[in-house]
Amino acid sequence: MEEKKRLHSRYNPLAEAEKYINSLSLRQGIRFFILIEPGMGYMIPVLEKKFPDAKILALHVEDANRGNGVQSLLEKAIPDTEASTIRIIEWRPSLFFYKERYVRLMAETVAFVKRIDANKRTIAYFGRKWFQNFFRNIAIIDTFLAPEKHAGSCVIAGAGPSLEEALPVIKKLKETKKIFVLAASAAVEPLFHANVKPDIVVATDGGNWALFHLFSTLRPHGGYGGGEGKTILAASAFAALPSQAASFPVLLMTDGSLWQKTVLAGLGIPFLNMTQRGTVTASALDLAFTVFQGNVFIAGIDLANNDVRAHARPYPLDIFMENADRLTCAYSTAFARTMEAARSMNIYAEWFKKQLPAYPKRLYTIGKNNAIFSSLPSYEAAGWTNEAGGEGLAVRLPAQNSGESDIAGRAKTLLAGALRNALIKKELRDLLSVQTEEELLEEIHSALNK
Repeated sequence: MEEKKRLHSRYNPLAEAEKYINSLSLRQGIRFFILIEPGMGYMIPVLEKKFPDAKILALHVEDANRGNGVQSLLEKAIPDTEASTIRIIEWRPSLFFYKERYVRLMAETVAFVKRIDANKRTIAYFGRKWFQNFFRNIAIIDTFLAPEKHAGSCVIAGAGPSLEEALPVIKKLKETKKIFVLAASAAVEPLFHANVKPDIVVATDGGNWALFHLFSTLRPHGGYGGGEGKTILAASAFAALPSQAASFPVLLMTDGSLWQKTVLAGLGIPFLNMTQRGTVTASALDLAFTVFQGNVFIAGIDLANNDVRAHARPYPLDIFMENADRLTCAYSTAFARTMEAARSMNIYAEWFKKQLPAYPKRLYTIGKNNAIFSSLPSYEAAGWTNEAGGEGLAVRLPAQNSGESDIAGRAKTLLAGALRNALIKKELRDLLSVQTEEELLEEIHSALNK
């Protein structure tokens, strides 16, 4: 009679697990082990003995359908900078018992590791620039806002091509329902073109090209010169902001790092703690659900190209396409640009697909958006009991910035004192891509005095 397959050895499962772990020839320096359906967990004590300083995360097939899902669970446990220190370990006998559920669990875990690996490469490229942006931003901004909960509804305008078709609906809802408009910075120009003034412009990009999107916000049209109803700039502390941002009220968003919290708290600057996302529309959604208690509508979140167009028109960076000549075809350049963008947009689409069930059940869609949002109800099915009634956003205004040299000097002093904290030093080593404390101090000095 054929013996039934077992998840673990019936004689000595601990020895079986130890033999398996030894066969993997695991290197030192691994900080996070992710175990895929480890059954009764016999691998855990073996790993704890061999790697006493590592963190062990045991994922079971039930985790994929519990709460916010596997990726959200891993996101809370593993920092973005730790991609190279992660090792996934499968307990392959579990595949026989759980089949498709095991495969889905593995796929989600691999997707998470790929995403934070991409984030780490981005940090390695932009880290120094982001660090400089942080100190420059808090020096140039005059007014920081601390938002209160608002009963109104809002629409998030992404910059995808489908925004063009959604603009008439957005304009009507703003005029008749008094909803607030949160715009990704790249969507500001198309909104202006349709005579729609965004109430909040969300900026998270730390690269210099992002400044071209913000120039539209800072022009003195659409009532942007000041006074009542002035547009709020919701900006990541790392964002690239032009000096003109000093005249705008700014809602500052941090990535949750301790060093940022320490400096801002020491300066008395209010901020929202937001998980760093790879796309501005994800940050805008986090912000909307944090501030607004009413319905949240999305438009222009395509996460895909429309032919050779990746953005709604007019798009500020299209001006650079005017340099086309007989050797540099405009359509070929546009095609290359959209194909390059498609790779990252696919990653974001996959992330949204996993995240969607975790969002509050007051999310609606306007227009086409990406197909992953097809399960959302249309804006036409929304209830309108939480209309804003024309009231502005409730904000608390702290003491205004007391001058660039003063606040910049205080910020640097606070950071210098905070370097006694081991976690802060690690955060900054990861951000600035250095290994030793001496390199860290040299890099900080160089960045702050450039």
